[in-house]
This record gives sequence, C-alpha cells and structure tokens, in this order.
Amino acid sequence: MSEDNASNMPIANTSAANADTAKLPNAATKEVKAVDATDQITVMLVNDNKSICQLWERVINRAEGMLCVGFAINGEDAIELARQQVPQIVLMDVMMPGRYNGYDATRVIVSEMPDVRVIIYSAYTNTQNEAYEAGASEYLLMPITPDKLLDTIREVANSAQ
Repeated sequence: MSEDNASNMPIANTSAANADTAKLPNAATKEVKAVDATDQITVMLVNDNKSICQLWERVINRAEGMLCVGFAINGEDAIELARQQVPQIVLMDVMMPGRYNGYDATRVIVSEMPDVRVIIYSAYTNTQNEAYEAGASEYLLMPITPDKLLDTIREVANSAQ
C-alpha cells in the first residue's frame, strides 16, 4: 500500500472501549459523530499543553454518554477543528500561544457556530467576566476535578437543548 493510501485509511475503532486510544482522522470522526453522537455529548478540547488534552480526552471518553472528537493546542487550530467537527461542547483554555487566545477563539467559534457551547477554564480568578463577554456558556476555575469537569459538561449540554 502506498504512503498516500495508508494516510487516508481510517484508523478509528468505533467501539466505546477503544475510543480513548484511537485518534480519529477528520472523515472518520465525522462518520462516528453522525452515527454515535445522537446519544453522546461531543466534546472538543483546547489547551497548549498536549498532556492536559490527552488526560481530559481519556476522562471524557471513559465517561458515559460523552465522546471527545479531538483537541487543539492553539486558538487557530481550535477554530479550524471546531469548523470541521462542530462539537456540542468546546473546553477552552484561556492562555494559548499564537494569534488567538481562548477568548478570541471563543468569539469566533460562537459567532460562526451558535449551537456550539464553550466552557472556558483558567487558573486566573479575575477572568470570569471576560470569558462570559467572549461568549462562554460556563467558566471553570482550575484546578478542576474530573467529576466537576464532567458535571459541568453535562449541565452545559443539557441547558442547550
């Protein structure tokens, strides 16, 4: 098989047991989302620390009724990935390198995709007002426990229905 064909081969396993171990290519993610997302909350993660994204991805994929559809490590990538995946929830860090910080990326995402809900999180206590002004549905102050994260995702997703 040529390298071109190999890179286009789906690598996703759509079973829930393997969802946290496979990184889904865009086309496969959309297919999985269209088939499985009817009863799942789709979540996209944004943080410049890839390890944090991977940790939250495992937490989300192991939670009943949730599916992480991908993560981005800067605002530009977050906007592009949100356009591709159109998740129900974006979990957005505030401080990121590049052209768009978390507030800027949130403004673009909610203006282009009004059904997408953004949960902004930060270690800074004085950023809550700016988060809501940017269009965030919820604000979380770090550190965040897995239970608090999952409860907040569910609350925001349920309030959107």
